[in-house]
Amino acid sequence: MLNAFRALPLLFLPVLCAQQAAPPSAPASGLDFRVLEVRAMAEEEALEKSAGFVGTNILIRLRLENKSTNGVLVLLVEDAMDPLACIGKEKNTTKNCWPKLLGIPNRWLMLPPSGALEWEETDSGTFKGESHFIGVMIKWQHEGQPTELVSPPYTVPVPLYTPKRDEHEH
Repeated sequence: MLNAFRALPLLFLPVLCAQQAAPPSAPASGLDFRVLEVRAMAEEEALEKSAGFVGTNILIRLRLENKSTNGVLVLLVEDAMDPLACIGKEKNTTKNCWPKLLGIPNRWLMLPPSGALEWEETDSGTFKGESHFIGVMIKWQHEGQPTELVSPPYTVPVPLYTPKRDEHEH
């Protein structure tokens, strides 16, 4: 199935419009990016949400809310309502992740003032105990430069099970 069905993100938009947004004074001024939940998934759920990737057995629910008076553009996977996202380790960057992801078909979505986007990402319990964060790309103007916005860090929990590689190899 398509990545769009990996999670059913909630999109709360008063108006979907492609208006020209004026940049606020600070790059992330007025944006509230939160980690809502981090939990280990049972095997059946992990296999359903992993889309064929081995080792993704941790679920992270996120919310990006635009509390500014200006619209903000968020980079999404082309055929989904999920932001294109990179997982990084605390105090490191996601700079090695973005060149790989930007080759995936994508599009920009205008998140208007008071709009919010909720979605799920998956991580690997292999990194249990480590501090990770999620990075997404935003920009304040159609012609503006993209900027990475990072979530608060979360600690990867102990997984409920360890996937067997030979079951999932193609």
